[in-house]
Amino acid sequence: MEEFANAVAEYQTTMNKKVAELEADIERHKEEYLTAAELVATMYEAVTGNDGGPKRGVVEDVQDTIAELKLWESEYYKAHAKSAETERELYALQIEFAKFKSPKKEKKGAK
Repeated sequence: MEEFANAVAEYQTTMNKKVAELEADIERHKEEYLTAAELVATMYEAVTGNDGGPKRGVVEDVQDTIAELKLWESEYYKAHAKSAETERELYALQIEFAKFKSPKKEKKGAK
């Protein structure tokens, strides 16, 4: 009977150690999860400028932000091209205006 009691006590000790290891693993995983969640939230805010949390989902919101950025970038390049075109047209008009503004002077003594 004593042998059985010793076996049960040894089993309880082994199980208590295992429970303590599992509790430590749970705590470690919890800390890793919270750290990862904080990192994702920080990256999300950095990309979207929104600290209120995702509207559709982190990945989807970031994709939306990237799509919006590409749209604005496209609009910027279109505006830049239009600006350059307008500058060329303005320069051409200035040249034409200069022709009318300063007529050629006649030489003295010419009839």
